[in-house]
Amino acid sequence: MAKANRERELAPASVNSPIVKSKLIVEPCGPLMAWIRSEYPVKSLKSSTRTYIDRISAALSDGVTAECDLSRRDFFEIVLGNIWI
Repeated sequence: MAKANRERELAPASVNSPIVKSKLIVEPCGPLMAWIRSEYPVKSLKSSTRTYIDRISAALSDGVTAECDLSRRDFFEIVLGNIWI
């Protein structure tokens, strides 16, 4: 997110402030963690992960703590019980 400064130019928001889009909230919880809440539909691109869609969708709609994926920008890893996604 960005805020307008006195010159009406966009300035980056604080790193520690939550990023809020219409159906998505990503709030940093430290250098490598974030709390994510999403109302977007969850879809699987692999048939092997389709069985987890309901659990992932429910977790994201309630909000879940996720670890930042260091090898891919804007990707996160979550653990739901014994499931790592």
